[in-house]
Amino acid sequence: MWLGWGNGGRRLGQDARVLELLAPHQPRLVCLGLTASGAPLHPLYQPAASLLRPYGPSCERSAAAAAPWPAPPAATPFTCS
Repeated sequence: MWLGWGNGGRRLGQDARVLELLAPHQPRLVCLGLTASGAPLHPLYQPAASLLRPYGPSCERSAAAAAPWPAPPAATPFTCS
């Protein structure tokens, strides 16, 4: 399950409620990284080539070290003819 609400998700404690509901699924939670305050990064502000990584203490490690799946191939630039 992918998490990505950014700092706005902390409003009124919504992030804590969602994480409490998802606690049984902790091993399956992924994110694009963490904000300085510890919220999962919102995808709108991340590069398109960002990789998902396990959510939690390992979220800030490199994707290759943290992800239990192989990284996707790099995007190949192309031009339309």
